[in-house]
Amino acid sequence: VDGLVLASRPGGSLGYTTNPFLNLDPNDIASLEVLKDAAATAIYGARGANGVLLITTRRGRFESPPEVELGYRAGFAEISKRRSLLTGPEYARVWNEGALNAGYTPEENPEIFYPDPDSEPSTDWQDLLLRKGFVQEVNARVSGGSESSAYYIAGTLRDEDHYLRTVGLQRRSLRMNLQQKLGEKIILGIGLSPSQTRDQRTGNQWAGSAWGWAGWYYPNLEALDEQGRCRREVLRTSNGQEGGFPGNPCIVLEDQWIRAVRNQLLFQTRLSWSPLPRLRLQTAWGSEYSDEDQQLKFGAATFFGRPSGWALESHQQTLNHNWTSTLEWNTDLQPALRLDATLGFHLSREQHDFLTVDGSGFGDDRLRRLGAASQIEFVGSSESEARFLGYFGRFLFSARDRYFFTL
Repeated sequence: VDGLVLASRPGGSLGYTTNPFLNLDPNDIASLEVLKDAAATAIYGARGANGVLLITTRRGRFESPPEVELGYRAGFAEISKRRSLLTGPEYARVWNEGALNAGYTPEENPEIFYPDPDSEPSTDWQDLLLRKGFVQEVNARVSGGSESSAYYIAGTLRDEDHYLRTVGLQRRSLRMNLQQKLGEKIILGIGLSPSQTRDQRTGNQWAGSAWGWAGWYYPNLEALDEQGRCRREVLRTSNGQEGGFPGNPCIVLEDQWIRAVRNQLLFQTRLSWSPLPRLRLQTAWGSEYSDEDQQLKFGAATFFGRPSGWALESHQQTLNHNWTSTLEWNTDLQPALRLDATLGFHLSREQHDFLTVDGSGFGDDRLRRLGAASQIEFVGSSESEARFLGYFGRFLFSARDRYFFTL
């Protein structure tokens, strides 16, 4: 982002990691470029083996009058396609047919069969998981510039309710890009972007995915109790089938509470010098500070939380520095043939501090924080540091702005 390589995120718990771009407001993006193959690895080494996204954020223009943008957007989020599942009676009839094909008979094995499939209850578990989510966003931007300076300042508030009824996202972000001419040939740029994201999640693994459960769990069960709440006891069909442990898709959704709060600060400063019309020397320094807290609580009626509930809390701090310098030159070899050459180096250093604690034994499923656990099962911490130095060169030949060759 603006020359700053965002640090990777080690230390994810149970597969729950946070996308480093989650704090970035798409409205602030001015351009997006994809580097692949040799172009990516030449600059970023093995980290760029799968490609690199180069994101440039919006900036103000010199000699431009002030522009103010105020926006509000709202909408709804619904699942695009639901599964077509069997009803309770349909499931019972298919079960009976399968038992007959396996060699069982109602006379010799009555406990296996459903005696009256048409009287079986029916539950579409998808109905208990889904909702019409509401999304709203407020943003404000001001940009402009004089003959010697330019500015861009933007802020965004976004609240998002997912179509799964316990999942949501809140993002607060601010971005400031300033540019100042120091004479006729030098431009100084400064960028600052603080942000916070609160991400409410649910399980996403095989036995922890409520949406996965909704596809394979028994449809011939009564899902709700007399008060209209999800039943928490072990559910059994009329012929005695059960899931093997407490829990059903509704409880798996409600009793898996996962929250990640991430505070991030990005800072960039760059200096550009153009001693000749077609020659430019640019150096840029960027830093990223990220502080992330993640809390997980799985209730006693879930696969990972059985039999008394399980919780995990983790904290990670990331400090990342980048320094990139480039020399850019272009010339017209012929009227229809142009050469663009770039030479430079990239230096980066990132540090990670990680702490995780988990425990079990909760007296009540409503207790979510680790301090309520009767037993601490694991405490772990780690510290890591990585450095990278790379040199690169790129030569781009273009003919008639239609044919391109890169070396």
